[in-house]
Amino acid sequence: MTDFRKENYSDEFLDDLENGLNHIDSIHTSIDDVCIEEVTKRKDDIECHNIKLVNGDDVFSKIDYNLNRSNCN
Repeated sequence: MTDFRKENYSDEFLDDLENGLNHIDSIHTSIDDVCIEEVTKRKDDIECHNIKLVNGDDVFSKIDYNLNRSNCN
């Protein structure tokens, strides 16, 4: 593995790069936390019958029907 500090990169540049990558990692962690929270909420809603599930094939069939009908006009 290359030691980038031996190359033409300054210590300051490499520190800034590492800080930037750490910031991105924390953003990803935050996004992951929000996604996990939302998935858990949706799972709970499904298990408690707070929402009505619909068949995906039915949904796409209706979309296809409506798109084809509007293209015929």
